[in-house]
Parts: sequence; structure tokens; C-alpha cells
Amino acid sequence: MGDGKVALILDILGLAQLASLAGESCDHAAVAVKGGPGESAEERESWLLFRVGDHGKLAVPLSMVSRLEEFDPATIEMSGSRQVVQYRGEIMPLVRVADVMQLTAQAKREGPMQVVVHSESGRSVGLVVDEILDIVEQHVSVNRKSDNVRLLGSAVIQQHVTDLLNVPELVMSIAGEGRPA
Repeated sequence: MGDGKVALILDILGLAQLASLAGESCDHAAVAVKGGPGESAEERESWLLFRVGDHGKLAVPLSMVSRLEEFDPATIEMSGSRQVVQYRGEIMPLVRVADVMQLTAQAKREGPMQVVVHSESGRSVGLVVDEILDIVEQHVSVNRKSDNVRLLGSAVIQQHVTDLLNVPELVMSIAGEGRPA
């Protein structure tokens, strides 16, 4: 859960099949959940889908996500020219994906900020997004490469063209800000 507590998730379809209660419509749903024909479990990856401004959908591999958090805007502080938040005994820099990608951000929304936390080598960075949409599991192949080094390219995820964020490049470019060239 978002607050760190563990929650039990029941696989209702699996329980129904185990009890021989699943009908034909459940079998079709199981195929949809498991992926299309010819798509093995090894080929599927988990992706976090989110929205930034009017850009449409963006995605990152779930393996690059440590946690999903929401922060009260009142807890955001400044360290030099960077927004930061106190997070698990550390000072975590925040990166507004809309600003870094030079996208038109949505108007300030009320309520908590949605943040995708990426941790690497004991350091965390919070990627501020407008809206976390979904976590999906499917095979993704990059159909269109990008000129922007902060994007891996574009792919079709859940029948929508989705840009794939290059998280290591994004974090590296942010870490390099303020250092002499």
C-alpha cells in the first residue's frame, strides 16, 4: 500500500477456476490477463503508466520503480535551486518530469503530489508526475525511436501509443545539473 502496509490481493478468477466455477467468459478473461497467444510469460514485462500534462501516456519499466508515493505540497522544501522532500531519513530531490521533458504541465491540481520513486546505489530521486494511471504486464517492442535522449522511444501499450521514459538518462542529466562541463 502507499503507506507501506502490506495488503492481501485475491485472485478471484484463479479461485473460481480452482473451484470449477469459472465459465466460458472467465476463460476469455484469463487469456486476456495472461496475454495473447504466442506470448510467453518471459516476454512480458511490467510497466508503470502515467500522464504528464497534455502529452499523453508515458511509461517506465516497473523494475525502475522503488515506490509510488504521494506528498503533501506543504512538505516540499528547497535545497539550493532544487525542490526536495524529507523521505525515509534522507533528503530526496524531486524532478518534475514535465519541466525536464519541456512538456506543458497540467494546471496545478489540488491534493497530494504523485511521485514515482527511483532508487539506485542507495540514493533516491522522486519523479513528479501529474497522474499515475496503471501498472500493466505485456510484451513491449519499441516501434519508434526518439531523438530525445530522455526517451527510449514509443511503443503501443494497452492499444495507445506510449512514450518510454529513459529513467537512467533522466536521473543522470539531473545529477549533472549545476556541475561545470
